[in-house]
Amino acid sequence: MTLTRRTAMLVLVFDDESLAALLVNGRTEPLTAPLAVNPLTDDPALVAQELRDRLRPLGHLPHRAIVGVPLGRVMISNVTVPDMPAEDVASYLRLQAEKEFLLPPEELVLGTSLVSGEDTGRRAVLACLPSQQYANLERVLRLLGIRHPVLVPAAALAAPAGHASVRLLAGRRTLDFVAVSGGVLAGLRRLGGRGETADTVSGGAAGMASDLRITLRQFPAAFRAVLGSIEVVAEREVGEAVTRWAGETFAEDGIEVRRTPLDGSIQAFCCEQALDRREAAAELPLVLRPAPRVRRRFGLAGWRRRHVAAAAAALLAAVLGVGYLAFRQRHRLARLRGEWEAIEPRAAAVREIIETAKDRQPWFSDRAETLDLLKAITLAFPERGSVWATRIELSGRRNAIVAGNAASRDAWLQMLEALRQTPGIRDLRVAQAREGSDRGSTVTFALSFTYDGTAGRRAVPEAAE
Repeated sequence: MTLTRRTAMLVLVFDDESLAALLVNGRTEPLTAPLAVNPLTDDPALVAQELRDRLRPLGHLPHRAIVGVPLGRVMISNVTVPDMPAEDVASYLRLQAEKEFLLPPEELVLGTSLVSGEDTGRRAVLACLPSQQYANLERVLRLLGIRHPVLVPAAALAAPAGHASVRLLAGRRTLDFVAVSGGVLAGLRRLGGRGETADTVSGGAAGMASDLRITLRQFPAAFRAVLGSIEVVAEREVGEAVTRWAGETFAEDGIEVRRTPLDGSIQAFCCEQALDRREAAAELPLVLRPAPRVRRRFGLAGWRRRHVAAAAAALLAAVLGVGYLAFRQRHRLARLRGEWEAIEPRAAAVREIIETAKDRQPWFSDRAETLDLLKAITLAFPERGSVWATRIELSGRRNAIVAGNAASRDAWLQMLEALRQTPGIRDLRVAQAREGSDRGSTVTFALSFTYDGTAGRRAVPEAAE
């Protein structure tokens, strides 16, 4: 985030016991006040009331604010960035943050600072704040009327200028380490914790000195080679003690330790440093941002209200149109079903007549082929009635099936021979010829043939009496 001079905003820095606030374009001196609540964990309404009382001398608060979060509440890690395309670095750092801080993506509020150099390689500082604490502080600020807060680790606001610089922020109960390489924030760490002051006995000072030595040795040798001095920004009570043991720690390395005394608190100093960045239009380092939510390409999230209303109206019109068509079709179907039920008996009778007519059509045909076929069958049977037909079926124009009985076997054979001798009869086949058990009894027969010629004269003599 880049600060502009025309932007009206509030700079608010707090720790576990106090806060400092500076109203840009307002008070020239930071406001310092004790703080009895924790804005990251306590009830938002209670914290908002406490801050409202403490910030009352500032008057009306702007909608924008820079909020410095205590470094002790922020998780810090340093990672090495391998060679990769620039567009993939952000995704790589987020994956590394999940690995380092053991938090799922939806609970990450992450800030990054990427350092590049020919001698030092590419490294990054990762700062993480749990999403629950971020959301709690955001609700507090909204209750104060601040709609656009920017959260930054408080010590990052006091990052020194220069190519390779180190600054120690020494308070009564905390000691923060801030390093800059190539004008970019390259290191951030809290050395002293709550209850452990910088002017304690030699045991406490020795422990913090060891942490400081280890922290500095984690930087590349090229950085330590150009580091000429370490600046100690300390409150009055602890400045001399920190400068003394820090100078003793780096005396053999030839690194000078110089002191910058403060009349106020470290929080007030961070407010003033934020104001200097605003005057220089410089970017804020390690801005804490929630993990971006994945937005679907097709959805209603980016639609305007009129677009949603138009889509809803179109959908309603489509539903009503489909409903009207369905109702009309159902009404018409019911009407046609009623009409069919009224004519169904008559239709069944007509259908039966048509089927009967189809079966008997050859008998009523006046075609020459059908008449010739019936004539051929008639001439083949004897006139005296010794052979008679019980069933004659005509299919098509030339096919016939004849079933009947004969008074004797001889009469049956004479009729069969007459059919065979009739011109035009082809493919004569006897399907059945069964004689009774008694001699001279009736013969039952069934035969089929095809007729393809015109019947001539009678081919067989009349049967003997």
